[in-house]
Amino acid sequence: MLECCDRPDYPYSEDIKLDVCAAVGFLERQIRADSVAHDHTEAMIFYALALACHKCRNCNCSADILDLIKARMCGKSHVANGARFWNDKDGNSVTSEAVEITSYMLCGYIASGDFEGSRPLAKRINSIRNSQGSFNSAQDTYAALKCMGDFARNLKVQRALSVKVTSLCDATFSHTFTVDESNRDVNQKIEIPVRDIVKVETSGAGLGLAQIEVSYNLPLAEDEVCAFDLNVTATTVEFNRLPRDKELHITACARYLQKETLGLTLIEVEIPTGYEACENLDGDPLCLKQLMDTRGRELGLTNYDVSERSAIFYFVMIPDNESLCVTFKAVEKYAVENTSPVTARVYDYYEPDVQCTIFYSPDNANAQLGLLGCDAHDNENPICICGAGYCPTLEPIKNRMCNACNYHEFAWKVRLAKIMTENTWLKLRLVIEEIIKPGVRSHVVGDRVIVWMQEICRLSAQLEESKRYHVMGKDGPKIILDHNSHIEEWPDKLPPPSPRCVKQKTKNCVKSNCRPLSGARLRKCEARVLPKCQELSKKECVTGLEAYVKAMRQGSSCDRPDLCN
Repeated sequence: MLECCDRPDYPYSEDIKLDVCAAVGFLERQIRADSVAHDHTEAMIFYALALACHKCRNCNCSADILDLIKARMCGKSHVANGARFWNDKDGNSVTSEAVEITSYMLCGYIASGDFEGSRPLAKRINSIRNSQGSFNSAQDTYAALKCMGDFARNLKVQRALSVKVTSLCDATFSHTFTVDESNRDVNQKIEIPVRDIVKVETSGAGLGLAQIEVSYNLPLAEDEVCAFDLNVTATTVEFNRLPRDKELHITACARYLQKETLGLTLIEVEIPTGYEACENLDGDPLCLKQLMDTRGRELGLTNYDVSERSAIFYFVMIPDNESLCVTFKAVEKYAVENTSPVTARVYDYYEPDVQCTIFYSPDNANAQLGLLGCDAHDNENPICICGAGYCPTLEPIKNRMCNACNYHEFAWKVRLAKIMTENTWLKLRLVIEEIIKPGVRSHVVGDRVIVWMQEICRLSAQLEESKRYHVMGKDGPKIILDHNSHIEEWPDKLPPPSPRCVKQKTKNCVKSNCRPLSGARLRKCEARVLPKCQELSKKECVTGLEAYVKAMRQGSSCDRPDLCN
């Protein structure tokens, strides 16, 4: 109420004023008696009394009460690099409580007109926010953004503030940000070159924040596990009214596996091809709007989003002592003979890296069969699709350059470090040894990459750990080696010599000696012949592969008009 006391549209009646003044008097007595036990409570009281003394002015407010709180709180604070903070002595373990204490103290300083005293607090909040401008939870993010907004409104920008960013490695890269009254609350971004040294120059007047965000990938540790336990099942329900009137009833269950408190959490479920989430249908509790209305409070479900391919649920939190489950339905739009597995993901809204991603498919048991599915609507002539048809091509292909340039996003030489099994999938850990064609993601030599392949492909692929392979496919957060991908063994050792070659070269030995060879003479000849034949076999085997790699290294080879002739 104190925040709204100067708004003309707020019904601030005399009765409300009396109640507010009584509350202000109570808070002041608690401060003077030194009976406030927690810093968080005292920070909120400081903000409330600052509003009462300087903004509302409807109550008798003692002039020294704010100075008393400032002195007490400053004695408990810590200062580092010109920033003042509470509750985390080392300045590294930033808790939600610490963010809120600093935020409410900042609001109090601004409300009381002490703008200079607010600067160290604003500096602290700016230094601990993440790249999206948020913090640990919805509550501390609201408090910090509200108080930083009050701080920004008190900045007096006389003229434009310019920030020029240039590259010391690329003379063609340059960008200038301009901040003035028209855009001071707009977040401006620019992507800078990778592995570069940038120079930042400022000019003009005013106060702004420049932040560089760096993201990178780390190898998956052997014992790394998901932050959540996530399980998704999808059951097909068919009706007799129409031959293609089907529904999927999808249940997603998640449990947080850590002990620390987690805030706003999202469950994102991709919808299988041919279906769409039911958003609104009166009387159906499995449609999203009705689910929100009937079970939202019980589940802690605050909101949902729906698109053509996914449904996203926003939860206040995911518990760590039991699974939280949500069930909704997707209705069939058009018939699909076989639905490929799709992803489901649960993650922290403020720290998206705290997440878990899995694959699921309708009626999961069927995914373990060699025949992945049949058209149930045609009993006389069922259309069955073999799982092997969804495996990558495995034999050497004639025109590798045509395929790499036109049909695949990446091409790598890799070492197969480990083969793991997860449900009906092979989980392959690859180590990139050479990037023949870079993908859409920034992979480098030495990266460990996880790729997925259906387990039914294992026998035909004949994969072995520690062997090297040539892999082509579609890049992305989850790389799946399916029928649109290619994998072939990269010859590491000399292949066995061709018998025809050995026979021919042994004849040459006979001709050169003008008499038949036997015993030690024949073995000596064969010892000279075998390495030559082995080398010749290797050249015949890998000449096409090596020539393709050499051509791809040239960079412009994909532009040849005769590439696929």
